[in-house]
Amino acid sequence: MFRLFRNKMIKKAIDIGLKKVSTKPILFSDTDRFFHEEFFESKKTGKSSCHLLRRITNNLVSIARGETRSLIVVEEKGTLLRSAEKQMNGLAIPPTQVVILSSCNPHFDSGWNPLLEEHAPLTVSKALARSLSIDENVKNLIERDCLWMIRLAKAFFHEDVNFTHLFHLYKDPRYLANVVNQLQEIKNTNKNPEWSSIVDYFNNYIFSYLHREHEGAMVPTTYPEGHRYEGQQIVISRHEMINLELVRLLEKILSNRQLSKTLNSTSSFRARDAINSSKIVFIHSSFLEGGGLLGNLFLYAFMMELEERSTVGHPCFLTVDDARGYDLLPIEWILHKGKQFKIGVSLSFQTYTKSLLMEINQSS
Repeated sequence: MFRLFRNKMIKKAIDIGLKKVSTKPILFSDTDRFFHEEFFESKKTGKSSCHLLRRITNNLVSIARGETRSLIVVEEKGTLLRSAEKQMNGLAIPPTQVVILSSCNPHFDSGWNPLLEEHAPLTVSKALARSLSIDENVKNLIERDCLWMIRLAKAFFHEDVNFTHLFHLYKDPRYLANVVNQLQEIKNTNKNPEWSSIVDYFNNYIFSYLHREHEGAMVPTTYPEGHRYEGQQIVISRHEMINLELVRLLEKILSNRQLSKTLNSTSSFRARDAINSSKIVFIHSSFLEGGGLLGNLFLYAFMMELEERSTVGHPCFLTVDDARGYDLLPIEWILHKGKQFKIGVSLSFQTYTKSLLMEINQSS
């Protein structure tokens, strides 16, 4: 039985799968369920955390035996991670197969830079904007601006791009304008359509260059003597106030030493590795403000990889311990698109929202 609390949370786990040869509902016994992690269909059986640990252990044993499958765990407390670490040590799973991304524990040094993902402009902009507690219309504006800002950062900094660069582009309009101007010079040489569209966006929609009247004519207003931009024309961003909350969020990310170290990493790990090879990925978030952001960034990146790649031949077990801490849009996408793409992902939750249960019922 499901128990509904006043906060509309259901304190149970749920497994989801899709049968390959039929769209009819199927139910498995606890024993059979271990062998059907590639299925995607609703089985509201109310699994306990102990059962979830057995599921994780079963996946670890299968991976240790050389079976092709992946395991992804997104959690805040780190309870599942601590238990799994003991199992992985006992099974002699090589460290190269394990990625532990943490926003709060300096003991873990794995890194992942979401800005280096192929679809970073789409995924990172959405994850950042949707993490803000502001009006939905403003979120949409922030997301659009962020998409272009990330496109610019990736075009200019290439493989060196990180969240520190992104923060400075937002924080300093003159620095942003200088980067755009440098990109424009390269664009004129290389005739790159992508770069051309980026330059046009910022020049047409973002920058406002200041002028003043001098001897009856309008001349550029420049930064004063001694200023770092001495002699350059003063420029302001038309969207400075709109993006204020996003700038604050980026400041929080960079002020969190562990989170910034993880996200600014030069690691070669990508979200696609979780479904292209037998990877074990733990996303250790936290209850601190913005702690769920790391999980959200990965879930969005993972969703985009699923959209491009069929994983029927590569089972992947994904568990999100507490639905309250994360943006569920990527998971809802998996629920709606799972049958269409026949993705080989099995989902499990320990705690999930009433709204998510409604999504599950609609997709069944």
